[in-house]
Amino acid sequence: MTIGIFVFFSLLFFQQSAYAEAALVTEFKQSCEANIPESCVTLGALYIYGRGVEQNYQKAAALYQKACDLDGVVGCNILASNYRDGTEDMPQNYEKAISLFQRSCTLGDPSACEDLVKMFTQNLGGIQNAKTKKHTLQKACDLGSQASCQKLDAKYSVGSYIEKECKENNAHSCFQLGIMYKQGKSVPKAHQKALVFLQKACNNSHAMACYELGSIYQYGQSTTQDFPKAAQAYQQACDYNESFGCNKAGFIFYQKLNNSKTAIEYFQKGCEKQDHLACENLKTAKRDHPLSTSAQNKCDHGDIKSCYDLGFLYFQGEDISSSSHYPYLVEKDYQKAFSLFTKGCNAGEAESCRVIGIMYKNGFGISANQQKANLFFKKSCELGAYHACALIP
Repeated sequence: MTIGIFVFFSLLFFQQSAYAEAALVTEFKQSCEANIPESCVTLGALYIYGRGVEQNYQKAAALYQKACDLDGVVGCNILASNYRDGTEDMPQNYEKAISLFQRSCTLGDPSACEDLVKMFTQNLGGIQNAKTKKHTLQKACDLGSQASCQKLDAKYSVGSYIEKECKENNAHSCFQLGIMYKQGKSVPKAHQKALVFLQKACNNSHAMACYELGSIYQYGQSTTQDFPKAAQAYQQACDYNESFGCNKAGFIFYQKLNNSKTAIEYFQKGCEKQDHLACENLKTAKRDHPLSTSAQNKCDHGDIKSCYDLGFLYFQGEDISSSSHYPYLVEKDYQKAFSLFTKGCNAGEAESCRVIGIMYKNGFGISANQQKANLFFKKSCELGAYHACALIP
């Protein structure tokens, strides 16, 4: 069990009632059966600690394996760590550990790539050839591991080697150079060079290079903010089969360029590529804009569901100070969210009360106040939201 999962588990179930635990176990079982890997991992943690279920390490391992089979890197990494280190119920097996870390690494988890490099360096699981070690280091570097980039540069003079490859129109090498110059990894930061190399990679059909360009232009990272250029780059990323690019292109067209027709087209593409947030944004874009006057009027005239829906969009909206992969269709505004949730809660809408409790608990847009948070959790619980019952100390 990794420290991160243990902390998450502890926070979730500390001082919970038996009823609340049982309800959450049921929810996680249903979600896991619906093939949501995160729920399988959490359910596995319940079996490890015997919370809401009888302790069962074999069932936990099976759930972690299911999460891994569903491309959930946390499940793969937990199993890999256990096989690498050995546990009372899972004998040490370096080959299985390497196989599982390789799966996570391939799925894009830099920490798994780094764990592989460490195992290879210590010759755990057999001596690996130099090509395999270099490939794993390169993958970790590509995924943002600065330590791996430094090892690459020290051992293979990676900067000059990659530049040579890029000159020969190797798109991935151009992408690597762009990221290196953007982040100052193994080379001095040079934003203009980063743009040049990323653009070259994007022109050669490298989806993540196009996505990075879109992010740079969307947020004005060391260049002028340019939404049309951002949209164009995200479109290219989408066309090269990067689902996040489809969702981002849709967001730019919908929110920044006021082009609902094209936005719907790209949300649809993202949804078809199994991006669940693109699917949600598609639903929103197809109906009347949720922040329209008519929707606000519905809330003002007592439609408490509209108050909650509007409030949640503001609460969960796009944080323009970050470059999230998952943009929603409105900018985050905790004050508006709080006002709308208050209307809903005063009218007896349980979820609105629960989210106000969360806002007080975490200080989202208001001063943190655990006592007030508990009052709203209790009210939400009494109105029938059992999730809120689990949050009452």
